[in-house]
Amino acid sequence: MDKKSKLKWRVNYVVSYEKPNYALHYRELCLQTLKNVAQLYKIDCATKVDYPFYDDEFFEKYKDLRGLSSDLVYFRASPQTTIFARDFRRLIDAIFQDYSSIDLNHVEVGSQDYNSLKKYLFPKETENFVSMSLN
Repeated sequence: MDKKSKLKWRVNYVVSYEKPNYALHYRELCLQTLKNVAQLYKIDCATKVDYPFYDDEFFEKYKDLRGLSSDLVYFRASPQTTIFARDFRRLIDAIFQDYSSIDLNHVEVGSQDYNSLKKYLFPKETENFVSMSLN
């Protein structure tokens, strides 16, 4: 890879489950898939299960979303990373675009927008996260 590929990049993905039982059935499949892709491309990866994106006020306003559960998956390039951020995003999006092929009709997997990265920083190793450091 060229010098540009050595630049640091971060991407976060949110995995949202429509109901708690969908999280029970699909969480392991979704998170393990994301972690495996990160490992293949030597990308640091950390996950936070049941990330508290939503508060009671949100669920009061959107009652039909009560029970929604979301996981946050953090990715960042390591010195050994072998893929550009845009290509990584395309790959992850392609894997999860056709939910019907793996019956994920009630699960949404999508990247956070670039501006959200400031709020959702890659966790420190001392925090209570599952981390996969590949350095």
